[in-house]
Amino acid sequence: MEGYLIDASPATEGTELVLTTEHGLARVKARIRYSAHVLTRPDPQILAEQIMSSEDSVEALVEEMLAPPDYKVRVRVLMLASDDLRALARVVHWLEARGIGREVNRVHKLAVALRMNNTPPGSLVSVESGRVSPLEDIDDPLYETPSIRYAEVTALAWHGPAILGDRVGGVMIRCGEEEFVARPEEVVDGVRYCRPHVVIARFEDRALFPGLDSDEWIVMEPPLAGSMEGVIEWSRISGLPLPEAAAAPIGKVLTTAEAAEAMRRGYILDPSTPRIEGWRKVWELAAADLAGGGRVPEPGTYWGVAQLDFNSLYPSIIVKHNLSAETVGVACRGGTVPEGGIHPVCMDKEGVVPSVLRKLIWRRAMQKDAGLVKRADAVKWLLVAAFGYLGYRNSLFGSIQAYENVTSIARHTLLKAEAVAEKMGYRVIHSIVDSIFIQPASPSVPQPEEVAAEIEMVTGLSIRVESRYVWLTIPAIKDGLRGAANKYFGLTAEGRVKVKGLAMVRRDTPKFVKDAQSEALTILASARNPREYEEALSSASALFAEKASLLLNDEVSLADLVITKRSSPTPRRVPQALAAARAGLMGGVVKYVMTQAGPLPVTHVKEGVRIDKVYYLGLLYSAAREVGVDAFTLPGKGLVAGYNALTNYLG
Repeated sequence: MEGYLIDASPATEGTELVLTTEHGLARVKARIRYSAHVLTRPDPQILAEQIMSSEDSVEALVEEMLAPPDYKVRVRVLMLASDDLRALARVVHWLEARGIGREVNRVHKLAVALRMNNTPPGSLVSVESGRVSPLEDIDDPLYETPSIRYAEVTALAWHGPAILGDRVGGVMIRCGEEEFVARPEEVVDGVRYCRPHVVIARFEDRALFPGLDSDEWIVMEPPLAGSMEGVIEWSRISGLPLPEAAAAPIGKVLTTAEAAEAMRRGYILDPSTPRIEGWRKVWELAAADLAGGGRVPEPGTYWGVAQLDFNSLYPSIIVKHNLSAETVGVACRGGTVPEGGIHPVCMDKEGVVPSVLRKLIWRRAMQKDAGLVKRADAVKWLLVAAFGYLGYRNSLFGSIQAYENVTSIARHTLLKAEAVAEKMGYRVIHSIVDSIFIQPASPSVPQPEEVAAEIEMVTGLSIRVESRYVWLTIPAIKDGLRGAANKYFGLTAEGRVKVKGLAMVRRDTPKFVKDAQSEALTILASARNPREYEEALSSASALFAEKASLLLNDEVSLADLVITKRSSPTPRRVPQALAAARAGLMGGVVKYVMTQAGPLPVTHVKEGVRIDKVYYLGLLYSAAREVGVDAFTLPGKGLVAGYNALTNYLG
């Protein structure tokens, strides 16, 4: 049997695999080889012989593996292997319960086993006589898109996607290019019409419609990777089944990928291994414990700006300078402090983290060149998270010293890039993390592409011209004197408005405010010179005044005033969590409107509710300030006696 592997779970005497077929799903038993590694107090050879004589389904032998923290010393380890994960767990429990063994390499056994078998979920496999084999190169980033059919289900209430306790008015079902609304009692039939292999449904939808949990398809959360293609990419990289990869924290995807690489090298993964910092003086800590590069910009609108972005700057630094827990701050021959770094690094062998990230950087570059945007974006999020996870204390290959090296080298790199730009006749408007914004100081300067080429030569790191702006605006923070470091918006040379950090792109901003700010930016986008920009600001001010008038006159839909916040991630134990949710004990999303009596959940909103208009005016005013409208005239006298009363209320 052939098909795309999408799910897997340990079963009695084997593993149940779920494969796609033209007619639906096929569930087949297969033999997947699981392994467990145990550090033992007695001689592991004696225990191996005892286990082999008493356990028919578990193979036991002794291996030499490399021990942390620097993986230079070999130790003898009891290695257990079996097709039956439950039998393996039984033997490990027997050893640990008697205090004669302690399991290491406790990483997701199923994911690691599938990845090391070259048959990760999302890949095309063959199952014959219980043996699963790959039918494609799993390391090829340009693999053929799997033929996995899926349907998306979203319950709708008066305010949008329903939450637990809502009265559901209809259910939006999408399959392929088709989209339709079904009645709540028609949900399962509507999904069945799509003939899906996978159903994408929020945790709340699964609680509202228990019938979605069916053997006819696999149900998974809306993917954190951004798309179904992104989930497949994460599964192929990590070995996690699709439903798990869809809801998994990015760190889990990285951990399983790093664990597979480490186990291929014969490394022992032991979370109890101490990674203790040496003593440092206070001023040494103050110099090392700093964030990445950046500056506090001056607020204002700048013309003719170019944005230069390093390609995956932090992961590239990790790869270039071999920064990993087992390579930084350990004793070795020839350890050197990299330029701009703080701690010495061993360069005699490639670290696990650099090895994994090097492949991911190459993978993303290949996918971007081939136009596989969704796959490339999924890999991008892994690369973005990799730096933070390097400094996470519970990461298998986390190291605060490696983390400090990255931030120090990044600051050094950004300063070198700024110096190159200034030397070539540009003003540096802003720089943050991996971006610098430059403006010509005179008409006769080299093109931004030439500046990027020079920076790349000086730093040894890839950089490109990300955008050219007709104008770029950096809003002021509340004191009005300094610019916001993480907010900007601008009109690109292609006529597109690019936005970073404003209210309209934040998830908890109500639609009323998002729409107002978006319309204001559309007005500003018509400006092609400073005079037109000033006129556009006046028009934007009038727009916000009009929006305020609609709010004060009760002409704004309640649905457009709903504020959404996620209270907690989806629990790991889905069946128990769903049972609790259906009993009304919990929910992952909180939606409310702000009333004069305080926040009111959408499930309790009734006709005639009195909205806190001053609160929403405050949100509107903040959104206006972000786009450069410092004041707008409030109509009437009823609720707020003029603009000063509102600003006093806002502090």
